[in-house]
Amino acid sequence: MDGMTTSAKDLFRSGRILPWMAALLLSAMAARPADAAKKWRDYPDCVLRESGGNDGDSFHVTCTSLKSSTARHKLIRLYFVDTPESEGSLPERLEVQREYWDLPDHETVVKCGKMAHKFTEDFLKKGFTVHSRLADALGRSNIGRDYGMIEVGGQDLGYTLVRNGLARVFGKGTDLTELDEYKKSENDWWRKLRVAEAEAKREKLGCWAYSSGGTPGRTRLALPSPTAAATAVPAAPAPRAALPPSPPPRTTAPAAAGSLAAATQSRIGAMTAPRQVAAQDVVLARPVLIGSAEPPYSAMGQLRAGVTVHVIEGLTPDRARVTFTTSSGKTYEGSARFVDLGI
Repeated sequence: MDGMTTSAKDLFRSGRILPWMAALLLSAMAARPADAAKKWRDYPDCVLRESGGNDGDSFHVTCTSLKSSTARHKLIRLYFVDTPESEGSLPERLEVQREYWDLPDHETVVKCGKMAHKFTEDFLKKGFTVHSRLADALGRSNIGRDYGMIEVGGQDLGYTLVRNGLARVFGKGTDLTELDEYKKSENDWWRKLRVAEAEAKREKLGCWAYSSGGTPGRTRLALPSPTAAATAVPAAPAPRAALPPSPPPRTTAPAAAGSLAAATQSRIGAMTAPRQVAAQDVVLARPVLIGSAEPPYSAMGQLRAGVTVHVIEGLTPDRARVTFTTSSGKTYEGSARFVDLGI
């Protein structure tokens, strides 16, 4: 496995394979024992360095807590997430991202990438903490690039990008149980990100605003609060940022414009209408993540297998309003995905 990894790096550095091909090759490999053994390193009091190579998920930082000027300069790539490209030099990557968000063209991908870049700059402008295992993330820079988690005042950058529709849940993951700010297994963090992505998609935030010719949306910009608790990762998004520019309109025959618009609105209404379901009791066959009963359905916790929940009604096409009783005898109301309930 080590030989395969070294070979991929050599091919990348020699220019015989494209950077995205090398990244895909490495992400497909299992973690090397040496990587798995690496301990987390925490770098508090970091600041963003200006660089033309910065974008939403990869950027140069200065770690002021380190003594050596050389060591202070780091290039960090986020674990777990991938933001749209903010320039057009990698058309293959642009096409993959266009398909993922169902965007009209590569120009819209780049537009979304610039939104993600600006979001990250705003999120990090007052300083941040880098958590890294110093795992090699490749990249096109002349300095090494390491994977990392970025946290500001109890808020995780990757999660917040996903929740605002500015990153896809994709890339290299890692176990977070040893990080006091996270305390999550890799699988648990993947699940949390997918819940955040589903909520952003439903609310047409960020890139999802341009998906399938949708109307312009917005980002719920969640800038870190100085008083946020350290255990609050990830915090719920708060104030909204300015509206992004409208996506380019899709061409439609003038005579059919009215009927097409009506048909589109009808389809959207049908797709977003709450699912009709009979009230019933369900015994959970597996642990199920429970969210709040109101949008954005923020995570409340997880119920273990064997617990009985009462399904009241459908809230969305994929989520139901439920009640459940804890071992202390208290009854709570929340929501859960139909697929998790088995109905």
